[in-house]
Amino acid sequence: MTVGQVLQRVTNILSRAGLAEPRRDAELLLSRAMDQPRSYLFAHPEAAFPADRLGALARDTARRRRHYPLQYLLGAQEFYGRPFAVSPAVLIPRPETEVVVDQALEALGRMAGPRLRGLDLGTGSGCIAVTLALEQPRLGMIGVDLSQAALRVAAGNAHRLGAGRRVRFFRGDLTEGLSPRARFHLLVSNPPYVSPALREEVDYSVRAYEPAEAVFAPPDGLAVYRRLLAGGARLLLPGGRLVLELGYDVQDAVLELGAAHGWAVRGSRRDLAGIVRCLEFSRPEG
Repeated sequence: MTVGQVLQRVTNILSRAGLAEPRRDAELLLSRAMDQPRSYLFAHPEAAFPADRLGALARDTARRRRHYPLQYLLGAQEFYGRPFAVSPAVLIPRPETEVVVDQALEALGRMAGPRLRGLDLGTGSGCIAVTLALEQPRLGMIGVDLSQAALRVAAGNAHRLGAGRRVRFFRGDLTEGLSPRARFHLLVSNPPYVSPALREEVDYSVRAYEPAEAVFAPPDGLAVYRRLLAGGARLLLPGGRLVLELGYDVQDAVLELGAAHGWAVRGSRRDLAGIVRCLEFSRPEG
């Protein structure tokens, strides 16, 4: 079979599975199977598809047909213009998290001093910690995650993208285990924020394949926010900031929690859908 014939066959299979972009997905799967850029498919549709790659393509197509995330199959996802490695051990970086980086960079830009220290809680793939370190030369980051497998992915990303000397990773449960003397200019987190009661409303590919502990926060989606807003202030230096990603329906609850613990809102940012996706907090005296 030719490249064009195989491409059409895979597109048809994925289309029947109800995937949103079957042609794009098919192109990416063929590109991966052939180890060729997508442009090769367009330039050489009449070329013979390598017979020894049909098995691998069939396996990938079968998994994608079951809505297995394309990013896991390809092993990468772009974030803030950089390719981050991903695996089923980590949440797939999403565009809305880029607004968290934007807000954090704005907060850091207002801070004086030759060196700044930041802490990314629940670092996952390391996309926030690594991006912040690369975008803000004065910043050194620590990423914390409970999953050792996630930390291996994050450390690999830091090394590959050139932030290995500026970002360190540690296993831990949020702020627990940090030195009592540890202080930071920035705390940032994209915590799990979906209530288990809303599980069936979450996209099937997310709830079926992405790490549940990075998506769901029993019992009501607010557990991690409670912990960070109750205990995060002790980790901040004077003038420091806490930047949190928000679920689409938790803004009011997080604002109430912040006010109850004495935090002041210093900024917010919306995603492309117009939803407030992050809040920047300081202590009232900060």
